Amino acid sequence: MRGLDLYRFRLPSPQTRFRLTLFLILTLIATYVTIAWNLRSRILEGNNDFIASYTAARMVWDGKGVQLFDLREQTVYQEAILRSLHTEFRFRDALLAYIHAPFEILWFLPLGGLGYFQAYLVWLAVSLGCVVTGVYLLLHSLGSVTRGLLAKCILGSLAFFPVFINLLQGQDSATLFLFWTLGYWNVVRSKEAMAGVWWSLLLQKFQIVLPTLLVLVMLKRWRVLTGFLAGSVALLVVSLAVVGRSGLESYARLIIEASSWIERKGIYPSQMHNLRAQFYVWFYQDHPGVANVLTGLASVVLLALLLRSWKGEWDPGSARFGLKFSLLVTVSLLVSPHLNLHDLSCLLLPGLLIGQISDQDAGTGSAFRRLRWGTWLVGYPLMLASLVVSGWVPIHLSVWGMIVIVLLLIQTLKQDCGAPKWKAESAAITRER
Repeated sequence: MRGLDLYRFRLPSPQTRFRLTLFLILTLIATYVTIAWNLRSRILEGNNDFIASYTAARMVWDGKGVQLFDLREQTVYQEAILRSLHTEFRFRDALLAYIHAPFEILWFLPLGGLGYFQAYLVWLAVSLGCVVTGVYLLLHSLGSVTRGLLAKCILGSLAFFPVFINLLQGQDSATLFLFWTLGYWNVVRSKEAMAGVWWSLLLQKFQIVLPTLLVLVMLKRWRVLTGFLAGSVALLVVSLAVVGRSGLESYARLIIEASSWIERKGIYPSQMHNLRAQFYVWFYQDHPGVANVLTGLASVVLLALLLRSWKGEWDPGSARFGLKFSLLVTVSLLVSPHLNLHDLSCLLLPGLLIGQISDQDAGTGSAFRRLRWGTWLVGYPLMLASLVVSGWVPIHLSVWGMIVIVLLLIQTLKQDCGAPKWKAESAAITRER
């Protein structure tokens, strides 16, 4: 009887697990395509985030870069775009404002000469290219990669719900994922200054950069910081060329003004996916001060845990470094004061890194398996369930899921039972033996 029970409940073979995983991934992608098709009318009438970037691109295309952050001028342009689409749709505040860093408009500027829908399709292709390129570079930075693994990871990335939302909304988070990955890729290749240059491009959403800078300063990685500074100066020069000094002053004033926008003009803390969102839905309506203080305290605690975990050896080629970097990205997203669902596309980076850790090392297998299973549960079922549950109860499952991943990463890094290895590295060692 005992032998029969073991036979009945044994795990599926690797081939069966691969086919099942592939089936689930393709099912999710097919579902997303169906949803996008059913929502195509919203895209055609300009009811998505892309219209903010397209509005800005049209303004700069027409030579009005200096007025880029003039909300009245943005309103005039956006209204003209909506009229050209022959739609009655209008945003609640009459404008979905463009408040991104001035240099970021360069990614969208070539689209200013196209019609709205054509521009959206081009940006969709660019975003897909960023995701595929990022996955390719990240996997190849860890060792040799088979075509089957590459295809599986690319399809798995496209099945990640925040990536779908990013593509549907025409947002810019795929570029963030690529910039973060390019920095990691260059660090692994011992090109630290170039890594800093790529990470400077994360300033297009400057609110996520602070944890990275804290880690680099603590570890005295001056070459990376030099590259970051050089890239930042170059981006400042580009911004001056696009919007001028007065445009930069307008941008600074607009950022200060936008910090007071609560549940309006595209700033909806209740719908975000960070620490701020969770404390906002719990306390902000009756006790805004309490919500802000708790958000700040929780952010400080996570940053302290992050810095503590990064103490020690700097070894970019190791799997342990990959785990530390996964922790850095996850904490950066959690403590960011402004983070929407599409920004969670950057979780592809820690997800892929954790997925490529070998669980065959003596004494470490169980810890990594827990981490891997936790990452999968947060990345797919929990992320989808978060949208449903948050409408019923004041709990952001995505936020708590990321916190669990942070704790699992910290626990794994604390273990002294052996150095983790990449799957490709472990496979090579096995072949040698």
